[in-house]
Amino acid sequence: MAAWLKGCYPKVPIIALNSPAEPTLPGADYNLELPSNDALLPTIARALGAGGNVD
Repeated sequence: MAAWLKGCYPKVPIIALNSPAEPTLPGADYNLELPSNDALLPTIARALGAGGNVD
């Protein structure tokens, strides 16, 4: 799935929300293990960068 998204939308960062059984998704720019409520918003902000837009 991540490879397909990267192929179609190469500039869009991929944030994977993973179960504890599968802690990483190959190809994702950011991997978060659920539940990670404290990490979700800061990770989205980091993925979007200072401008907040993804072209």
